Amino acid sequence: STVPGVVDQFIGGWQINWDVTYMSGWVSDYPNALQVTPGSAKISDPTYKRVFNTSLWNGAKTQEARTLRNFPYEFSDVRRPGYKNWDMSVSKYFPLNERLRLQFRGEAVNLFNHPWFADMASVDITNAAFGQLNPTQRNLPRFVKLALQLSF
Repeated sequence: STVPGVVDQFIGGWQINWDVTYMSGWVSDYPNALQVTPGSAKISDPTYKRVFNTSLWNGAKTQEARTLRNFPYEFSDVRRPGYKNWDMSVSKYFPLNERLRLQFRGEAVNLFNHPWFADMASVDITNAAFGQLNPTQRNLPRFVKLALQLSF
C-alpha cells in the first residue's frame, strides 16, 4: 500500500495457486515362481533397474499351467516408487478501464519434472527385465502455459 501506483500495477495483486501431491508407491507384484532362497526381497536402495532382490529366485521354476498357486500375488514389503507432483499457477488482473481488464496467467504442470515410473517391466523370472521398472513415464512431463485473457 505504500508503493506508487505504477509500481503497484506490476508487483501488487498477484495470485499464486499450487497443488502438491505426494503418495507412497503401490505394493509390487510377486514373481511367477516360489522363492528358492528364503528371506525378504526388500532392498534398502531400490533403483529403476532393480526394485527388489531378484537373486532369491535363482534356479526357481515358473508356475506350471493349471496348478494351484502356493505363493503370494503381491509382496508384503516391496513397493514401487511413489508419486511426487507439484502443479503451480500465477495470475494477475490488470484493469484497463471501467469495463475492460486483462488477465495474465502462467501455469506449470509437473513443475519440477519428476518422472513417475510405476509399472513393473516384468515379474516373470525367465524375462531379462525381471525385477525392473517399465521405462514408460506414467505422469505428464513438465509443461508451461502462458496466457492473456481480455474480459469485457
